[in-house]
Amino acid sequence: MSWVTENWQLKLLAGVLSFGLFVAVAFQQNPLVQATIKNVPVSYENPPGDVELIGAPGRQDVRVVGLQSAVNGVTATNVQAKVDLARVRPGLQVVTANIKVLAPNVTAYQDHVNFSITVEDRITKQIPVDARVSPAPGWQVTKSTVTVTDPANQTSGAVSVSAPRSFFQGISAYVTFAPVSANTTVPNLPIHFERAGKEVQLPTNAVPLPTADAVTASLTIEASKPKQTINVPVVETPTGTPASGYRITAITIAPLFIDVSGSADDLSKVDSVTLPPIAVDGATQTITRAVRVSTLPANTSSSVAQVTVTITIQKNPAVPSPSPSG
Repeated sequence: MSWVTENWQLKLLAGVLSFGLFVAVAFQQNPLVQATIKNVPVSYENPPGDVELIGAPGRQDVRVVGLQSAVNGVTATNVQAKVDLARVRPGLQVVTANIKVLAPNVTAYQDHVNFSITVEDRITKQIPVDARVSPAPGWQVTKSTVTVTDPANQTSGAVSVSAPRSFFQGISAYVTFAPVSANTTVPNLPIHFERAGKEVQLPTNAVPLPTADAVTASLTIEASKPKQTINVPVVETPTGTPASGYRITAITIAPLFIDVSGSADDLSKVDSVTLPPIAVDGATQTITRAVRVSTLPANTSSSVAQVTVTITIQKNPAVPSPSPSG
């Protein structure tokens, strides 16, 4: 066995060099590398049931290290990022996500990631849903009713929202529809939220996600054409002719102008009201009659039911005979 022990130092050195060369060649073909795994899901464990985590990321980028062949096979599904919420309290605080790589021969570059979140009380409130409608020209909305149907098929005029307490500060909800030109019921109108005149959405960066028990509502609208009033003259046109030698010298109507009410469309062509004619056949003296205002255009009305008409009839003036010529 002398050949084993003979020059053993040189043989040991040769063995070490051979192993080092082997390792160098192996790592050259499959080197140690780092990589960033994008969008690793962050899970939140032991959350208190009455709080919201605002600014809590749903996904996190994680750096890993390992042999290239192993790292190449790592995806977001092979990495865990877990946050224990057992000790969180309301307010701004830093929490830790513990990182674990499930793929073999790969480890996390850091075993944890810290980030800041805000913890708020989670509350549930009923927010009344208003109707915002715009009538078409010539129309007015007399009544509007919003109906919200929840998952239990119960109806009300409000939407139930569970969200961080701060979400409800100055918040309002509404549906909108235009133009209104008839009685109608409009289903499935989106429910909008508004604060200080600006539309807002339910927060999407909170854990658990805020919820609303309905996202649409129906709107029942009652509408009519509003009445307008105009002041127009009253016209009387007698029929027939007075007795021979008599004539009509004046027609007086009191009141001469009356108010007529109706929609803008119905009043658009009304410029006067013509009374039923009074017959003056064979008359030799003034006629005074109370005449009903019964000839108003369709769909219009007047607060004046009758007027007094006076038709003045006088004898024709005598015409002097011509003097005989001298």
